[in-house]
Amino acid sequence: MPRKGHKRTTPPRFKLSRVGSAIEDAEHVPVVLRAKLTAILQRLARQGCRAADYALSGTPPWPHICAAHFDGWRVVLAFPADDEVAILKIAPHDSSADPYRELAEDLGIAVSTEPRRKPACCDPDGEPPVDPDLVASVRDAFAAFSRRERHARSRR
Repeated sequence: MPRKGHKRTTPPRFKLSRVGSAIEDAEHVPVVLRAKLTAILQRLARQGCRAADYALSGTPPWPHICAAHFDGWRVVLAFPADDEVAILKIAPHDSSADPYRELAEDLGIAVSTEPRRKPACCDPDGEPPVDPDLVASVRDAFAAFSRRERHARSRR
């Protein structure tokens, strides 16, 4: 039984990983919003796809990408396995910034032009849209970008 004043916390059921630009993205979240980001990440670790606000619309890979919101920011995520949540991007979403367009550019894929439907992230059985190839593509794209960036710096 928990002591008075202490909440019982549910242990994480899902492994969280950060890939692509998400490794640096969290550093750009304003300090006043970091508690909200932490709360979303904790919910994702406990609830997986149920903690996301919706899946994206369009042709694959878009339906395998989900988003969670906080104060005009998006946590863009995917599922390399049924027990893992991969954070792909953490960024503001407003008239000057579109994390989905940035992700499309990173992956070299077309931005979805289908109307936004915002379906649930989980399928009807409560399972996430697992796509290990998508997460591997993000890792590969970011690794290639990082190698090009390091090479360009070394030539200066």
